[in-house]
Amino acid sequence: MCGTDHSMFFENLIPSNAESLVLMMSRVSANSGVLVLCFELNLGLEVFSFCIVYNLCENRKSERRTRLVPMEQIDDARNRKNQIAALMRVFVLSKSFKEDNIPCKMEEGLFLGSLGAANNKFELKRLNVTHILTMACSLPPAHPDDFVYKVIPVMDRQDTDLRQYFDECFSFIDGAKEKGGGVLVHCFVGKSRNATIVIAYLMKKHGMSLSQAMEHVKSIRPRAGPNVGFMKQLQDFEKSLQDQNAANEEEDMKSYKSKGLALQSSTFAP
Repeated sequence: MCGTDHSMFFENLIPSNAESLVLMMSRVSANSGVLVLCFELNLGLEVFSFCIVYNLCENRKSERRTRLVPMEQIDDARNRKNQIAALMRVFVLSKSFKEDNIPCKMEEGLFLGSLGAANNKFELKRLNVTHILTMACSLPPAHPDDFVYKVIPVMDRQDTDLRQYFDECFSFIDGAKEKGGGVLVHCFVGKSRNATIVIAYLMKKHGMSLSQAMEHVKSIRPRAGPNVGFMKQLQDFEKSLQDQNAANEEEDMKSYKSKGLALQSSTFAP
């Protein structure tokens, strides 16, 4: 190496907002000053690997351009094209996080947003957000000294059982509100996992139907939309709420009739 500090280069090049970015291998050629870093990148819905080849020497300016090379079948042009395209999508996503960094207010004390919003300490403080509910894997708290965090390690997959966490999430949200604070519910992109939790919460707390809760959330954050598997879980949740409400009404009716008979009996007692 030639003693140059390249930390800013790699910080800007490698997205820090992936669900997990694992350095699988690094190799430096002493003769040519070429650094090879091989990564495995997990985006939740997509996992792929890539290599970054970078010439570290200042005096080799003609060779300092960065090249992206796939780990498998490096000479395969089609595979290289696919891997580079995937990485470019990550860069675009990374840029969107910087732009999508304002929490969306669903109701008093409840906000929805992406990882960008979860990292926006200034805006979170301004909105009186005190608690952050993270619905994602491998996303450590960005500001652990400033907010109360709860992390639910789930993937945005159709076969993920998100419903098992509903009550746990509801309690966290209610706990923050009862203390006079606010909650940001976020995932990676701010579309599926967190939207599912907020929609379910509105259904449970306000008696909204699934369609009403969906319409409310999407009117504020249009990109919000649970995946197919989560939608099925929300439909099942709606049915369970309807069944519970029906059972409660039946129990109330029985109690009302019982009290009415008791009152009638006491009225006509000798």
